[in-house]
Amino acid sequence: PEALCDAARAAWEPLCVVGRVYVSNEGVNAQIAVPSNILPNFRAACASLPALEGVDLNLDLDIPNAEFNAFPPFRTLHVRPREQIVVDGLDEPLDLRDQTGIQLQPDEWHSALDNPDAVILDCRNTYESDVGRFDGAVPLNTTTFRDTWDKLADALEGKPKDTPVLTYCTGGIRCVKVGAYLEQRLGFANTYRLEGGIVNYT
Repeated sequence: PEALCDAARAAWEPLCVVGRVYVSNEGVNAQIAVPSNILPNFRAACASLPALEGVDLNLDLDIPNAEFNAFPPFRTLHVRPREQIVVDGLDEPLDLRDQTGIQLQPDEWHSALDNPDAVILDCRNTYESDVGRFDGAVPLNTTTFRDTWDKLADALEGKPKDTPVLTYCTGGIRCVKVGAYLEQRLGFANTYRLEGGIVNYT
């Protein structure tokens, strides 16, 4: 992770990229702001790093330059190594390379919501779920991500293991771990997650 931190910082700082980036053996989690006229260069800079080649960029809002300068979302670029991308509190790590649920694109997700047998789980924290959620979604009502595991077990108690379980979060990262937990620890065999989370859906 340290080597990738150094390489990413060297590649992105000249492009005026600002934000927070966490790098671990699990992957990379970045909340960054990139000048829109520099976005093609940023994509090329990512592609120049073998670990980030072909990486998905989950694009959010396009902020006008004047607004960005007046209210910058970040002051500088921080790229730091971490043990975990999202701290989960589990004693044994999940295998994030396999059995993490099927990713659904927004149009596929929209269709899957119509399945009357599906359980839809909002895997965001309470303050996020309170803003709004998909119709029929069950919020886990967590304060931190560490609370997720007991809440999942409660939400799915008594459900057959072939029940379709649809999960979503803000940017999709938490649901990779949720999908892995559902399949690897709870034994559910029909799990799906919204690719890129709410950010990608909107």
